[in-house]
Amino acid sequence: MTPSVPKDEIRALTGIRGIAALMVVLYHFHDTFVALVPAWRVFAPTAKVGLLGVDLFFVLSGLILCHVYEADVRPVTWRSHAHFLGMRLARVQPNVVATVIAMIGVLALAQVMGTPLGGLYPVEQLPLHLAMTHAWFRSPGQEWNYPSWSVSTEWFAYLFLFPLGAWLLRRRLPVLLHLAGALALTQTWLYIANGTWPRALFPILRIVCGFMAGVSLYAVWRGAPWILAQCRRWATLLLVGFLVAVMVLPAFLARAPDLMMIVMPLLLLGLTADGSWAARVLGGGPLLHLGRLSYALYMSHAVTERLLEMFLPVARFAHADLPLRLGVLLLYGVALYAGAHLLYHGVEEPGRAWLRSLDRPRRRAVVSA
Repeated sequence: MTPSVPKDEIRALTGIRGIAALMVVLYHFHDTFVALVPAWRVFAPTAKVGLLGVDLFFVLSGLILCHVYEADVRPVTWRSHAHFLGMRLARVQPNVVATVIAMIGVLALAQVMGTPLGGLYPVEQLPLHLAMTHAWFRSPGQEWNYPSWSVSTEWFAYLFLFPLGAWLLRRRLPVLLHLAGALALTQTWLYIANGTWPRALFPILRIVCGFMAGVSLYAVWRGAPWILAQCRRWATLLLVGFLVAVMVLPAFLARAPDLMMIVMPLLLLGLTADGSWAARVLGGGPLLHLGRLSYALYMSHAVTERLLEMFLPVARFAHADLPLRLGVLLLYGVALYAGAHLLYHGVEEPGRAWLRSLDRPRRRAVVSA
């Protein structure tokens, strides 16, 4: 397979990536926000569900990569897969390296200042973090840039699951089987998470369920126009249902995540067209901007968290007047956005462009040979 030039961005899916990143950030910062504004505690059920934003990323990854590289029509070869891996490395590696370096700097600064810093920083794990293999068959905790565990499993998916997904797509299995598979895989992860499986297997099981669900959704997208038309027709209602399942139902219904994970695959199919109100909202304005920053926000928020822990600790303001606590909360939001903006424009975009430029002379040489 010679990967195609990436197609035009599906803007609504970019926007929902922003929601997924925000879900994860709110999950990690929930206790901090409660310390500043105790009334924030009412959002505890929503914050808990926010961890499933990672699974939304995984499903989106399988769906979009199959779309960009036309996995159902182009055979995978060793050369094409190596090129695919190079493109994905250019996409994810700059932020991985930059945030590890930033965390080393933060740790050194904390030592100079004599400030205790949360998290774990085992030196022997650094090579695995940089190689993006630290979450393979182990369950990492608060180590270095702790959100990067999911990038490690994404790298596993690029290496092994994408070729498997392409092979399955070329088998031309019944579309309804793919739809059932996508729904079943998202539910399977919830069953695994609530079961007694060895925790070391969780990262890989999680990416297998999410990424392969995305592959199946791509098969439905390409092969079932009647299902796709209905999902697009009801996209706005599906978005409302998704948001209710994330923000409202967890306070009243223990099985709200199940509903979210049922609605989510159908919603993603519905957002592949621009006509609905939901697609217009997600595909424009602040949500589109947030979606483009989503990977940078996801990868930078732990570094920002450690810096805020040093320079703006919540314990210092926990008993201050409400206006001051709200001001600190606003500063937290500004810092999170600034960290994401800096990483995106200073590392992610130029790093990706530079790494991909290294591949162009080689490709031209192959073509002219």
